[in-house]
Amino acid sequence: MRRRGGNRHSDAGRPTRHETQSPGTPPEVEEILLERYRQMRPLEKLRRVFELNYMAQTMAAMRIQAWYGPNLSERELRLRLAAL
Repeated sequence: MRRRGGNRHSDAGRPTRHETQSPGTPPEVEEILLERYRQMRPLEKLRRVFELNYMAQTMAAMRIQAWYGPNLSERELRLRLAAL
């Protein structure tokens, strides 16, 4: 993904100045987050991906149940999730 805000790089190849991925996040805070991600072991990153995916599916299922009613069968709920 290409970063916004120019193509300035330090000697280490990392951008020296950039806009944050989220407009409401200060650059210092984003850098702390990115550094934490750099320090994570691959298994920890994978675990985080699975957790976020589970949360996204749970929220989508809740939205489907709110829209179509809580009495959907498990099969219909799964089909509607797959259709998203």
